[in-house]
Amino acid sequence: MKKTIVLLLCLGIYLPGLAQFQLQGTLIDTGHQPVPYATIRLAWAKDSSTIKGAVANEKGFFRLDNLAAGTYLLQLQSVGHQARWLPAFSLNETNPTADFGVITLNEKTESLAQITVKGQRSLVENQGDRMVLSVANSVIAKGNKVEDLLNYAPLVSKTPLGIKVANKSNVLILVDGRQMGQGALDNFLQNFSAEDILKIEVIPNPSAKYDASFGAVINIITLKSLERGLNGRLSTTYSQGHYGRFSPNGSLNLRSAKWNVFTTLTGRLDEVGSEEATVRTYQAGSMAGQAFSLYKTKGFSTFSGIDYFPSLNHVLGLRVNSSTQTIRSITDGTTAFRRSTGGVDSVLLLNRLETDNTRNYDVNINYTGKLDSVGKELSVNLTKSFFDRSNTQYLTYQYQHVDRSSLRSSSRARIQNPKTEENLIGKADLTVPLKKRTLGSRLPMDHHQQQ
Repeated sequence: MKKTIVLLLCLGIYLPGLAQFQLQGTLIDTGHQPVPYATIRLAWAKDSSTIKGAVANEKGFFRLDNLAAGTYLLQLQSVGHQARWLPAFSLNETNPTADFGVITLNEKTESLAQITVKGQRSLVENQGDRMVLSVANSVIAKGNKVEDLLNYAPLVSKTPLGIKVANKSNVLILVDGRQMGQGALDNFLQNFSAEDILKIEVIPNPSAKYDASFGAVINIITLKSLERGLNGRLSTTYSQGHYGRFSPNGSLNLRSAKWNVFTTLTGRLDEVGSEEATVRTYQAGSMAGQAFSLYKTKGFSTFSGIDYFPSLNHVLGLRVNSSTQTIRSITDGTTAFRRSTGGVDSVLLLNRLETDNTRNYDVNINYTGKLDSVGKELSVNLTKSFFDRSNTQYLTYQYQHVDRSSLRSSSRARIQNPKTEENLIGKADLTVPLKKRTLGSRLPMDHHQQQ
C-alpha cells in the first residue's frame, strides 16, 4: 500500500504542464477609464503579417496564449481612439510572457472638416436581448480556434467549473442553433477554425424558446457562402521551436438554387516537449523530481452538411461531424527521496508510455419552416452522437540506492481509463406570434448513455 501511494505521488510530479508563450495587457483612455472590446492584432516584426487576433474584455484586459517563440509587433485599435503600434518585442524560453501592464489609447480629436467616414465598426454589438461578436473577415478570425473566440465573446468567462455567462454557470452552447453531444461539441470547439465562423451570439436571459433549465445561451453561427457555384478556402499554420506544430485546414461550399453542400476539414500534427522540476515535502523528509516528456499528436476532424430548400420558407438539413485523434507521450523521470536530516535516501526511476485515442461522431437532421406570413414557425432537430476514448499508461519503475545500484527489482504497471458515451437529443419547437407576445411550445427529448 505504501509503495502504491508513493508511486501515485510520483505520477503527480510527472504530469507536466506544456510550455507556452503568452502576452497580456490592459487598455485605458486618457481619462483612466477602461477601453472595452478593443481589437488586438499580433503580427510578425519582419513583415507585419497578421498571426493572431484578440478582443479586450469589458475591463480592457486582453491576453493571447499558445504563441510560438519569435519577434512580434502588437497593434491596438478601438472605435473613437487612435490606433497604436507597440515597439517590437520577443517571446522565447528566457522571456515566455510579455506583460505590457496598462496601455493608454488617445481619443481621436479630428475636426468635422477633417473627418472621413470609413465605416469602422466594433466587433462587439449590443442587439437588445443578446451581445454579438462578429468574427467573419475580422482580425480575430486569424490564428484562432472556436474555443479561443469564447475568450473574446462579451460576458463569457472560463472557470475551472466550465463556461459562464455573466454570473450564470449553466450555459447551453449551440452550433447554428442546434445542440450537439458533449464529445462532438468539445471537438468542434478545440479543432474548428475561427475563419469558418460568422458570429457568436451571447444570450444572457434566454426566452421561452430555449430550455428553461439553462441560465444562458451561446449560439455559434458558422460561415457558409451565399455565392452560387463552388468556392472554398485552404490555409495552414506551422510553427517551429525545438519541435514543430502543423495544422492544415480548409473548407468547400457548393451552392445552387435548391441545394447547399459544405464541408470543413481540419488536421493536426505536432510535437511538444516539456521539462518539469518539482519538490514536495512531508513529515519524514522530501522528494525532488525531474522529468522530461515528449508529446506527439495527430488528428483529423470534419464538419459537413447539406441543406435542401424545397421552397423559400422551408429548409431541410443534415449535419455530420466526426473526429479522430491520437496522443502518444513518453516521460522519463527521476525522483530523489531525502530524509529530514538532509541526506538522499533512495532514488526512483520512472518511465511512462501513454497512448490516448479519441474518436467521435455527431449526426443531426433538422427542419425549419415558416408556416404563414405572420411569423408562425416550426423547427425540428434530432441529433445522435457517439464518443469513445481509450487511455492506457504503461509504467516501468525501479528503486535504487544513491550510487544507482538496484535497491529493488524493476516493476511494471498498466493503467487503463476507457470511456464511451452515447447521446440522442431531440427537440421540436412551434412558435405562434400573438398580438402582444409570442407563444412557444416545446417538445424536448434527451437520452444519455455512458460507460
